[in-house]
Amino acid sequence: MAFVPPEDSENILAELLAENADLHARLAELQGLYEKVYKLDQLKSMFFVTINHELRTLLSLILGPAELLLQQTSLIQDMRQALEMVTRNALLLLKLVNDLLEISHLELGQLKLHYATHDLSQLVSLVTANFKAMAEKRQITYCVQVPAVLWVEVDPARIERILLKLLSNAFKFTEKGEVSLQVLWQGSTLVIQVSDTGIGIPAHMHEIIFETFRQVDSSSIHYRTLSQH
Repeated sequence: MAFVPPEDSENILAELLAENADLHARLAELQGLYEKVYKLDQLKSMFFVTINHELRTLLSLILGPAELLLQQTSLIQDMRQALEMVTRNALLLLKLVNDLLEISHLELGQLKLHYATHDLSQLVSLVTANFKAMAEKRQITYCVQVPAVLWVEVDPARIERILLKLLSNAFKFTEKGEVSLQVLWQGSTLVIQVSDTGIGIPAHMHEIIFETFRQVDSSSIHYRTLSQH
């Protein structure tokens, strides 16, 4: 065993203590930066929530009078068509605002589910019916398999939005072939599965496509199978 002179031991200890102090200082600096970024992110989310509520209020003020006018039978055809266009576009904008609000609530940890006893088969049938005309027009085979009745505890609004998003993606990225939806039991788990005959999602993209605002390159990749438990 090599002998280390006392003065060398003291120097080594001093260097180690200095490195340790420098490391703690860097960790403290990183912690401070993380807290600043976290606070800024919280402020951003709160800003979006506030703006979205303001936009929803303004859109309600647009939709209310427009819908009342559409109930009048004395409207001339051109006026009715213009009001219908205003209403449609306002509803589309309201949907986008609601999507942004939902993301903001999710980031703030404030997203809440509202469960109710619901016939899932009826809900699925109502949603899938929206895509029948599209399937016929594009000559895509459209298969929907659901039980006759299926009473479950779910948040109907969330399930509806999930189904609409999955089916929209399936039809968006399927030029020909088949789009299908199945509701089935896998053991004790109820699975809603939407699939299409596109080329699918590369394995390395399976996780990141569920991140906020992430999307597979739509110019070359088709969604094939997604499922929501």
